[in-house]
Amino acid sequence: MRRREDRAGRNQIAGASWEGYVLQQIIANLPSSILPYFYRTKDGSEIDLVLVRGNKPVLAVEIKMSASPSLSKGNRLALSDLGNPPAAIVLPHNVDYPLEEQVRVCGLEHLSKYMDGGL
Repeated sequence: MRRREDRAGRNQIAGASWEGYVLQQIIANLPSSILPYFYRTKDGSEIDLVLVRGNKPVLAVEIKMSASPSLSKGNRLALSDLGNPPAAIVLPHNVDYPLEEQVRVCGLEHLSKYMDGGL
């Protein structure tokens, strides 16, 4: 049992570290016309990062460690609240593929292609 708890703890630390790194890299390289926001409601709907130009969300970014990424119910509710902007799930892998309409799964190195919402 201890090993499972150790693995879970390491996975949480790795996930938080990956999320922090991705957020830093995105924010450091944003053009001045795009502002970063975190989105969370009291009911738990959330998106890790929403990139906004003017008053319009241009890209929602969810940061995951999973080998089989998906959007949670809370992510989907948040996207709906935001007007269903394009979304990207960023993984620590060199991948780039559509998950569904308006949602891409990609590595950080591919994310810049979608910064203006061009999925």
